[in-house]
Amino acid sequence: MSTPELNLLIALRSRKECCRSLCELSRRQIAFIEADDHGELLQLLQHKQSLIDELTGPGSDHVAPWEQWEQMREHLPSEIHEACVQALEETRRLMKTLMQQEEMGTQLLTTRREANQRELAAVSAGGRAHAAYHQMEERPSQSHFDFQT
Repeated sequence: MSTPELNLLIALRSRKECCRSLCELSRRQIAFIEADDHGELLQLLQHKQSLIDELTGPGSDHVAPWEQWEQMREHLPSEIHEACVQALEETRRLMKTLMQQEEMGTQLLTTRREANQRELAAVSAGGRAHAAYHQMEERPSQSHFDFQT
């Protein structure tokens, strides 16, 4: 087994583990959204972004494995080929799960945002009604039935 073959397998497995970590973070993200725990949610999102940057950022070792796989897959020893296929399949499964969780998180955030907007609109309307009532109290009262003769 040559070093490029092992490096490919290591890189694919590393990408798989990174995706597994993103899935776990996404699961926790949903829990933080449901609990309205914005502080923890922000910290988690920072951590997720660092993992995404690791996968996709400049100098990432994770971009090249896809290209290497395309070039090398037909010439890999069967043991390495099978291990690479397993890593790729698991990565695809994890990515599918991740995308479903991210969609769920997006829907939860949208629902929460819309509920907050409705609450703020109700509070604002109540505040305007309250202000209008106090403005009426401050005006001198004049009965519509007072006639001056």
